[in-house]
Amino acid sequence: IRNQLGFATLWEIELTTGLENKIELNEEYTWLESLAVSRSDDQIALVASGGRKPPEIIITDPSGRSKIIQKSTKKDLPVKWFSRPEPISLDIWDDDVVHGLFYKPHHPEYEGEDKPPLLIIIHSGPTRQKYAEFQPRTQYFTSRGYGVFEINYHGSTGYGRNYWEVLNQNWGDIDVEDVKKAADKIKELDLVDPERIMLMGSSSGGYTVYQLLIRYPTDFQAAVVLYGISDLFAFSANPLKFESNYDLWLVGPLDKDSIRDLSPVNSANKIETPLIIFQGGEDPVVPQKQAEAIVEQLQKNNVPHEYHLYPEEGHGFQKSETLNDFYQKTEAFLKKYVMDR
Repeated sequence: IRNQLGFATLWEIELTTGLENKIELNEEYTWLESLAVSRSDDQIALVASGGRKPPEIIITDPSGRSKIIQKSTKKDLPVKWFSRPEPISLDIWDDDVVHGLFYKPHHPEYEGEDKPPLLIIIHSGPTRQKYAEFQPRTQYFTSRGYGVFEINYHGSTGYGRNYWEVLNQNWGDIDVEDVKKAADKIKELDLVDPERIMLMGSSSGGYTVYQLLIRYPTDFQAAVVLYGISDLFAFSANPLKFESNYDLWLVGPLDKDSIRDLSPVNSANKIETPLIIFQGGEDPVVPQKQAEAIVEQLQKNNVPHEYHLYPEEGHGFQKSETLNDFYQKTEAFLKKYVMDR
């Protein structure tokens, strides 16, 4: 499986000669994963999805003829409802670009008359990647008139080691500047309404959102944070075993001054942007007190905000009633502070 600009393709490689043959699948799949090779014939199984196609388990062969074994949904969702992801690379640095996926607003029954608002979604990780799999959250907003830019800032995987290593000891800086410069560049391209640009991020993506709001308090019209990291001291004090010393790679050795400067909770008094925060009460990675410390500053400064705690959720929401509530409350918040402007 080869990943290029967030899109996955399937290849057959002759090991002795190195000759490559791209396998053309007979469906609109743009992301592939979990490949398993048959021991008895030329078939392989994998999970396939697309920007407009929910995940499916399929079986295929070198000819590309594929057969669906299992769908992730009980009923077919017509592709007419979904926006197609487009790879985009923006010239924002000298001799360098930042990458991502752009989704135009799309609804089969409506067409907007004006330039759309833009929602910039910042992935978690922070060394992960947004790729062209089926993204329900993104499609929810494109169907309601939003353009969506899923940014893969420097430090994201999928664009080579050099691109990834830029984030080394630069987290909270290079990712923040990438998002800001990308937003400015998209304004120049005349793709969206420059007066209606919003941010959304979860976990480490929420940390980047906080830093953007602190550093650029008037540049964005609203923001959404889901269980965002706000206190690096607490985050580094009790890391998950798998992420041991991850913070050292991201920000370098931390002393009291650097932790204070890099922790959004200590500069949250600079936030002016309307902000809605969602938090799980059983989150072992980002405890609710991190969210509530930000909320306390917002209350002190009379910043328009909402805070929603789901007591039984952890780091990432799972319950259908939670997700339904999240979508409804987020849409109402953005409508109030952005769409109805």
